[in-house]
Amino acid sequence: MIFPSSAWFESSDPASMFGERRAPSLWVLREQRSFEHLHDRWGASLKRAGVTLALDHDMVVSGREDISRLLRPHQVPMTERSPLVVSRLGAEAQDMTQDHASRDAPAWRRAAVRAYSRIPHETLKIGVRRRVVRKDQQAANERMIAGLPANVRERVSLTRASWYDISDPTLCDWNSFVRALGRSSLVVTNRLHVALPSTILGAETYLVDSGYHKLRGVYERSLGNVENIRLIRKGDCE
Repeated sequence: MIFPSSAWFESSDPASMFGERRAPSLWVLREQRSFEHLHDRWGASLKRAGVTLALDHDMVVSGREDISRLLRPHQVPMTERSPLVVSRLGAEAQDMTQDHASRDAPAWRRAAVRAYSRIPHETLKIGVRRRVVRKDQQAANERMIAGLPANVRERVSLTRASWYDISDPTLCDWNSFVRALGRSSLVVTNRLHVALPSTILGAETYLVDSGYHKLRGVYERSLGNVENIRLIRKGDCE
């Protein structure tokens, strides 16, 4: 079984992933567009590979009661909360060990990657990683805030907001993740796994559409009738 996910295969047949499997497979999609895309474009080949497609909700939405019980003990009084801004970094900044360790990378960068990989404690690695991406993360946050409607933008203070992506395990451990969510009064993010738990916790949440269909799709399928979250589409602030 592939748990609820989003997918887009423009030219590569996803059935090839199941070529060596004999047992039937169930592929669960979490939003309509991914489901229709796989069904219409690759349905026949997936069926021949023994794959059944199904449409459901994101796991965090389906397990919202468990998520709430898990996270609510970390919430602080409203008077102690502040805005939380979490923007996705570009793909080139996702992992220090990707691309930077290739033979084409400068020698100093390959040496830095080797040194980073030898850091013995994950907490130390997270600290190093945050320093490396801090300027890029701040710039990503500012770009996202610039695209907000004026009435939301003026309520967000970057000086009190998180500057790093708390949904990225190379930048944030579990304890820091739940602590950041528990201290948030207003959340602005283009990260689904920040928007979903913050919505479940009751925080005023703004999910900023990044252009990829999964954010809009999950919002429309699972969150459209939830009062404390709003999807910010491109052009909403114009």
